[in-house]
Amino acid sequence: MDGLAIVLSVVLGSYGLLLGAKFALLRSRLIWRLRNRLIVTYVFVGAVPIMLILALAFCGTWIVVGQIATYLVSSELSRRAAALENPAKFLSAAPTKDRPDVMRQIAPLLRDRYPGFEAIVTGDQAYRYPPDSNSIRLPAIGRSSPASSRKTENPA
Repeated sequence: MDGLAIVLSVVLGSYGLLLGAKFALLRSRLIWRLRNRLIVTYVFVGAVPIMLILALAFCGTWIVVGQIATYLVSSELSRRAAALENPAKFLSAAPTKDRPDVMRQIAPLLRDRYPGFEAIVTGDQAYRYPPDSNSIRLPAIGRSSPASSRKTENPA
C-alpha cells in the first residue's frame, strides 16, 4: 500500500498545485480587472471634470476676449466718427465759395490724425484734397440707382 499512497499523494499534490496555480491566475486576473476598473473610475472622477472645467474656462475666455475686442473696435470707430463730425459740420456751415479755403485750413489737422486722408468738397465746383487725388468718385446726380429703378407693384 505504500506505493499506492505515494502515487495518490503525488496525484493529489499535483492536483493541488494545479488548483493553486489556477486560483493564483484567477486571482491575478480578478485583481487586474479591478485595477483597470479603478483606473477608469479615477479618470472619470478626477481627470474628466478637470478637462471639462478647462474647456469651459477656455470657451468663457474666448467669448470675453471677443466681446472686449468688439467693444474696443466700436469705440475707436465712434471716436473717429466723432472727430470727423465737427470738421464736417464746420465745413457744411461755411458759405459754398469759402469751402475750399476752409478745407485747406482743416486738412493739415486731419492729415496728421488720419494718414491717407482724402476729401471732396462740393459746391459751385468740386474741390479735392489733396488736389491730385482721384480715388474718390462722386455719385452721378439725378440718376437713379439700379435698385430704385425697378418697378414695384402695388400688391393691393
